[in-house]
Amino acid sequence: MHLSYLSAAARPGDVVRVQADADRVGGSLAFVSVRIARVDEASGLETVVALGRHTKYVKGTAPAERG
Repeated sequence: MHLSYLSAAARPGDVVRVQADADRVGGSLAFVSVRIARVDEASGLETVVALGRHTKYVKGTAPAERG
């Protein structure tokens, strides 16, 4: 797992948006990324707080159905 902190952390009461994606899922490994951003409610602008990447061993699990 790799994390990059890009801005001051969100504080209690802040609105945050979390976007997580399975970038690639293969036969035994899945590559996942996440983006966490603090949202300014007045303007709607986002400030990225952290980015993360994770490689997960998934051998023997069935892939999720897309639809």
